Amino acid sequence: MNIHGILVPIVTPFDKNGAVDVPTLQKLVNSFIDKGVAGIVACGTTGEYYTYHKKSVKW
Repeated sequence: MNIHGILVPIVTPFDKNGAVDVPTLQKLVNSFIDKGVAGIVACGTTGEYYTYHKKSVKW
């Protein structure tokens, strides 16, 4: 595997009810794409996994 370029660790935005804020997440992803990043690292080591509700995580 040859990984190169900028890979951005992204946080997951939540709404006031604790659900993933999909419209805001889409804006974040699109803004990184518009800036030319090579990839986006989701659910990495940004320290937010513990905030996910069990029903939100799909394995």
